[in-house]
Amino acid sequence: MITEQSTNSTISQYFVKIVNTLLTYLSVTSLGILIIFNSGTIYSLYGVPVKNYVYYIIIGFTFLIPLIVYSIKIFLTKLLQFTLTERYELMFPSALQAIVLYFCYSILKQHEVLVLINSFLLSQLLVTIFLLIFGFFSDTNIQISYWGSLLSLTFILLNSGFPYGFYVFFIVLLLTGVVASTILYLNINNQKSTYIWFFMGFFLTFLLCK
Repeated sequence: MITEQSTNSTISQYFVKIVNTLLTYLSVTSLGILIIFNSGTIYSLYGVPVKNYVYYIIIGFTFLIPLIVYSIKIFLTKLLQFTLTERYELMFPSALQAIVLYFCYSILKQHEVLVLINSFLLSQLLVTIFLLIFGFFSDTNIQISYWGSLLSLTFILLNSGFPYGFYVFFIVLLLTGVVASTILYLNINNQKSTYIWFFMGFFLTFLLCK
């Protein structure tokens, strides 16, 4: 009787995880992309095309909001438990992430952002499907896959008019932040699968945008 209840509880938890994953990542992204590609008329609101707002909503719910919530959760549940030395170790990858995100913003704002965001969202849709199929529901794996996608976007932007030295600096900085963050996440969560999902995010975006 106890074993049967335990099995039912496990099945229920697994079902809840599937539903949450579908609602949080797959449904919002898929619906937004369908709206964008099936909207023949470009409506505007305060001078900005409605399609842009749809993109902003999608990128917010699939990337920015989960990232902010995840950061707050890490701070409240784990950061306060660390010693002063461990907190200093956390500052290094966090600072690199901030710098990298700023460079991403500086580059993307000078290009056709909607096309890049569309490729980015499609790659994350496929990554989420893989996560769903193989049962990896950890926030860590999803965050690492974002880093992989950002790295591939760097290679996509290599055809732009920026100096070669700038890209070398940017790629090295991005790789350093990715490696440092990955090691940090591995130390906290002890999940070697984060490496797999980092490269999964990279290759999926690269193939989609090639």
